[in-house]
Amino acid sequence: VVLAIVASWCPTCKAQRPIEESLLAAPTYREVTMMTIDFDSQKPLLARYKVAMQSTLVAFRGGKEVGRSVADTRREGIEALFRKTLD
Repeated sequence: VVLAIVASWCPTCKAQRPIEESLLAAPTYREVTMMTIDFDSQKPLLARYKVAMQSTLVAFRGGKEVGRSVADTRREGIEALFRKTLD
């Protein structure tokens, strides 16, 4: 699972989205599920996952956090985070 913490007004979130969609469409990541948390309206979830800002991606494998990135808009960086969910 990858959590994407997004805000509708966030240009970084908008830049991340096409990369995330491309990766999710790839056979390598067919087992990855992406869930979105709205930065402005879902504050209890932000606290639960200890997220301080939008454009944060949090990767989980087997219910445990295995990686996190903030404001990364590079395909290589986002894909490296997705890879951590596999195995």
